[in-house]
Amino acid sequence: MIRPIAFLSFCCATLFAASPAIAATANAGPMIVPESGDTGWLLAALCIGLLAAISGTIAYAIGGHGRATATRILTAVTAAMALASLLYVLIGYSLVFDAGGSAWIGGGGNSMLAAMGTVRETTTVPETGFALFQLGFVLIAVALLNAMLAPRARPAWLLGFSGLWVILVIAPIMRWIWGGGWLAEMGAMDGAGGLVIFLSTAVSAFVALIIIGRKADAQAQTPDHAIRLVGALLLMIGMMAMAGGSTLGASDNSAVAMLTILTAAMTGALTSTALGRRLDAAALATGIVAGTVASAVAGDGVAIGAAWLTGVIAASIAHFAPRLMPQRLSWQDSDGSSSMATAAIAGGLLFAIFLAFDTFGGSGYGDGMAMGSQLIAQCAAVAAIGLWSTFGTLVCALMAGLVLPMRSDD
Repeated sequence: MIRPIAFLSFCCATLFAASPAIAATANAGPMIVPESGDTGWLLAALCIGLLAAISGTIAYAIGGHGRATATRILTAVTAAMALASLLYVLIGYSLVFDAGGSAWIGGGGNSMLAAMGTVRETTTVPETGFALFQLGFVLIAVALLNAMLAPRARPAWLLGFSGLWVILVIAPIMRWIWGGGWLAEMGAMDGAGGLVIFLSTAVSAFVALIIIGRKADAQAQTPDHAIRLVGALLLMIGMMAMAGGSTLGASDNSAVAMLTILTAAMTGALTSTALGRRLDAAALATGIVAGTVASAVAGDGVAIGAAWLTGVIAASIAHFAPRLMPQRLSWQDSDGSSSMATAAIAGGLLFAIFLAFDTFGGSGYGDGMAMGSQLIAQCAAVAAIGLWSTFGTLVCALMAGLVLPMRSDD
């Protein structure tokens, strides 16, 4: 009888001694938790964005190269996305968003998604959800890159190249603008990947195609512009979802970002058709992609009037860019990488101008910024992304080429 009484006395004494700590915890204030509505919107936008954008990217590439390349493109894109996902979880997210890194590249504090906060700082969503959403942009970039290169590149080389590209090219660029790096400190802005994703991918694809060289049966491929147009529409829908999710909240800003991309893409389609002087599927596809890419830079920073002008200007530039390219390089541009790159550049620079005007729904400049300084920051971002994509692609291509041949017919 003595032992049970002694045991109960010990438990009561322990609880009594611990009660101040329990009370202190209870009085510490409510625990910060993610906002369920914003989190649900973020995850839904990611799912819709990936489903539409990746499907659209694949269809756009198959339409450009012909149906005979469908299996090759789909296989390359799937394998590269699988590898990119693992690399992103392992170290990619940490290289972009780890607070302990430098202005150029992050550290390893979040490797394997360790040390994640309950809520992402300055947002209302969980950091794991934020990390997952950023992975969506990486997957779109990798899918686009592989879709452009798969018809000419050897599959094993392309897979190794893609893995290196994720770590050496796209992760540093994301750090510079989205991860609070040196371009962000200058004031450079990119709402939904017009510069970070599309400009870097288009430049890298063009450089890689030059390195790989012409494929022997390139002239035998028959484009299917109907499939290409379907791909452009799906890419537009996917980027609408990603732009809406980039606001990290279910709000008016999300609707503005989505309307901006839709309006610019449709305006771009009509502009490209007018310049071609015929209702042509290829022209419509080019205009839709140009408007989508250019307006992705602005996100929710401008409204419909600016989106109209962005679509018109971007589609016009994308229409003439391949025609102004030197003939010795024009055969490398079978996927329209020059049109995509010039549209992204146009969108990045126009955004710096439209921010100033309430008529265009401009949200205004940040502290200490004006039109001139914003233009300088956007030009710096364009130059830095273009140069680093070129240099990084050369390094990745040669490193992968040391082990495996590049061309599919080698």
